[in-house]
Amino acid sequence: MEELGRVDLRGLQDPGSPGWEEARAAVAASMLAHGCVLVVAGVPAPELRDALFGRVLPDLFVLPRDVKLRNAPGPPPNTGYFCHGVQESARINHADDADSLRAFADLLWPDAAGDKPLFCEAVAAAEREMQRLDGLVVRMVLESLGLPAERVVAAPPLADANRIVRLSHYAARPGPAADDGGGVLSMAAHYDYSFITVLMQHDVEGLEVLARDGRWVAVPPERDTCAVIAGELLTVMTNGRVPACLHRVRTPSGRERFLALMSTLPAGTSVVVGPLNELVDGAHPRLYRPVDYAAYARFKYSDDGRELGNRTLEAFCGVVNKEGAGDNDGVEVEQQGIVAAG
Repeated sequence: MEELGRVDLRGLQDPGSPGWEEARAAVAASMLAHGCVLVVAGVPAPELRDALFGRVLPDLFVLPRDVKLRNAPGPPPNTGYFCHGVQESARINHADDADSLRAFADLLWPDAAGDKPLFCEAVAAAEREMQRLDGLVVRMVLESLGLPAERVVAAPPLADANRIVRLSHYAARPGPAADDGGGVLSMAAHYDYSFITVLMQHDVEGLEVLARDGRWVAVPPERDTCAVIAGELLTVMTNGRVPACLHRVRTPSGRERFLALMSTLPAGTSVVVGPLNELVDGAHPRLYRPVDYAAYARFKYSDDGRELGNRTLEAFCGVVNKEGAGDNDGVEVEQQGIVAAG
């Protein structure tokens, strides 16, 4: 039985770093098996992390609803602030840009109310570390698959990605029991439609991932760790080598919970993602047609997509014929790997 990996990535920056090969092997083993790895992070500093979860996020979510709605909601997947069941969440687009953070803070605290400098500093520190971990994990996975990672990490849409930060609050109130008994199921099992999502928990448990052997595994909310989860776009890009991670939120203690996460999404409005050429061969036939990211996101949240539940990716761009997966099914595809257009 393969366990979810826990890998120390503090101090690692590039393949020349001491311990790189050992860390890469451990990261790749967990990501290829489960689509998830738990990593030990280096920053933000303890005082900033405590400020983020102990002050910044509570101050954000105690704001009146009409103020939070200034983080304008819209049709999925471009939703801003939303509240569903016990969860409420706000979204910051291009959160790696200081101006985007300041604009978000000015939107919610237009006057002097609130500690906007602390908000920006704490969120920026968390985003920088989550972005670093995102890049490291993707690079390690691609290297483990025999790819020169620079070819992909430096190319669109990963290099020109929209790095979204979501700040979330789970209220401590009763909810429906989880299907395996005990606790409160705060978010149903789902796949992310991103390349990668990095989640930063803090003290209160909640995240659970489905391991390859069918067990739901609780990811501990240790202060110095982040969970790195593969999304559906990474599954397409790696031709199925990295499985998208099915995950949910369940809080056995029923306690109030805060969460920060960063998702890497294509930045353009017309971005096509397909399997990398190097990962399609006789032993690994093509499993996915190139997928228009925006069209897929709309489909996933459409009525038809919702009826399919967690089978939307295969329905939208999976390659299946009478012999099974591995044929283009008569569809001409350009073997570009990743193409950005707009």
